[in-house]
Amino acid sequence: GGVGKTHFATQVGHALGERFADGVVFVSLADVEPQQPDAALTLVEDRIAEALGLTGANATRASLLEVLARRNLLLIVDNFEQLVAAAELLQA
Repeated sequence: GGVGKTHFATQVGHALGERFADGVVFVSLADVEPQQPDAALTLVEDRIAEALGLTGANATRASLLEVLARRNLLLIVDNFEQLVAAAELLQA
């Protein structure tokens, strides 16, 4: 920790942002600590949905995956290592 990974990621996002029609979306998981390992997936889904502007009934996993599939964007997920149990979401 503390070596500048977040700063580096945001700088890369800024530098590459023009290459993505829908820009760059930064999702911070720094303050997310699931009480149970299986809660990690839901927490990550919620944070990504929120960053993409999905709320309420639009914030389902299916709608999140649909939005991600049709957008051309760079998704930067910071501090994901503490929620690695949610990796299956990003494999979709």
